[in-house]
Amino acid sequence: MATLAQNESKKTSQRVKAGQKISFENGVVYGTGNILGYDKIGKEMIVNDEQSKTVKFIFESYLKGMGLTEIKDKLEFMGYKTATELSKWNVSCINRVLKNPFYCGTIVYRKSMFLII
Repeated sequence: MATLAQNESKKTSQRVKAGQKISFENGVVYGTGNILGYDKIGKEMIVNDEQSKTVKFIFESYLKGMGLTEIKDKLEFMGYKTATELSKWNVSCINRVLKNPFYCGTIVYRKSMFLII
């Protein structure tokens, strides 16, 4: 009986992964869609003009040589809000923005990269 249950679990897992892959190829974004600079409306990610200024500020500051803590302090001083509308920033949040390939026009799914058109 245990072997049958294990095999059924494996089949279910394969079906779920296959369904996720098909959904991904059809443009369905998984997760909360809570990406700074974008609003998730239905299946689409729409640019949020106000938050996009924050993203630009983060990248421009980093390219000017500012460290993550300095960027964090500037964001808080200038009143920029996080994706969840908080006024306190976390260095790891800024680091995730800088390392997120989505901001370069690429979506990563299961270690495969897809170009956003």
